Amino acid sequence: MAKIENTTAYPTVLPSASDLLIGTDVDNNNETVTFLVSDIVGAGGVAQDLQSVLDTGNVATQNITLTGNIIVFGTVEPTTITAGGSTGTSGQILSSTGTGLAWIPSPSTSVSSWDASLTVGNTANQKVIVSGNTLAQGIVKINQQPVQPLPGKYLITVGVQDAEGGPPAGTDFTFTLDLVIVPTQVYYQHYTWCSNPQGSSPCPQGDDEDGYIVVIEITTSTIPTIQNGFYIFDIGDTSFDSWADGNTGTITIDRTNAATTTTGSNIPSNIPAYGGDGAASYQNAFDIIDTRNFNSEGVLTPGQQNPDISENVFEIV
Repeated sequence: MAKIENTTAYPTVLPSASDLLIGTDVDNNNETVTFLVSDIVGAGGVAQDLQSVLDTGNVATQNITLTGNIIVFGTVEPTTITAGGSTGTSGQILSSTGTGLAWIPSPSTSVSSWDASLTVGNTANQKVIVSGNTLAQGIVKINQQPVQPLPGKYLITVGVQDAEGGPPAGTDFTFTLDLVIVPTQVYYQHYTWCSNPQGSSPCPQGDDEDGYIVVIEITTSTIPTIQNGFYIFDIGDTSFDSWADGNTGTITIDRTNAATTTTGSNIPSNIPAYGGDGAASYQNAFDIIDTRNFNSEGVLTPGQQNPDISENVFEIV
C-alpha cells in the first residue's frame, strides 16, 4: 500500500463537504470509521470562538454583515463612515437623527461679537482682559460663587499701567454694593411712650412722647437667611414722605449696620431694627426698637397706614 505522501497514488484535490475521511472512534475501542469533511468544519464539528479565528488570521478583504451591536474597548480608525447610505460631503458633520446617524451641513451661525457670545452663554471661569480705555458702562453686577456677596462696602483694587511700561500700580477705592429689592409690605404706625417711666405709676406730666415707626417686610431676597424678615425704623415725629425724601426717593435699608440686639444706644432714624427671618421677626424687631428707643414703654396706636410707594426705590446695603 502506497504512503499517503505519494501524490501519484493519492492525488491532491479540493475537498468537498461530502468527501469521506478515515479515522478512529475513541468511544468504540478505536474502531476504524469514516466521517464527512462537513462534520469537521460544519455544524457538527468542534466549535471555534472569534479569538481562535483571529489568532489564525485577523486580516480579510470581504465585507462583514452583523446583526447586533459591537462594543469596542480601544480605538476605531475608519477611513470613511457611511451614514444613511452616504459618506457625506466635504464640510458636513455627523449628527444624530434620534433613530440613527446622518450627515448634515455644518452650522452656519458664527459668533461675531461679545454680545453674541454672552447670548450663547454668559458664565465663565476665566478673567476678562480689556485693552481699551472703558471696562464697562451701565450697571455692573457682581456675583461670587458659590456664595453671593452680602450688601455692604467693599474694597477693590484697580491696576493702572504706567507710561514706562512697568507693572500696574494698584489704586484702592471702596464701593457700596446695593441690592434693589421689592418689599412685601410697607406701612407706618403711630406710637406713644414715656421718657421718664415711674414703674407702675402714670407717666409724669410732660414726659409723654409720641412718633411713628416705619415697618418694611422683605420676603423676596435671593439670600433669605440674611435679608428676609421685618425691618423697623423709628422716624420720630417726621412724616413718612419727609423721611423717604418724597415718594420718588430711594429708601435705603442698611442691613449691614442694622440693630439686631436689645443692647446698645438709641437707634437713629436711618438705621433699622432687624428681627431675623423667622416667624418671630416682627416681634423681635419691635422689641429691639422698643427697648433701645422707648425705654420698653412703647405703645402702638391701633391702625396701620400705607404710604404711596409706587415711585420709591428700595435698596439693601
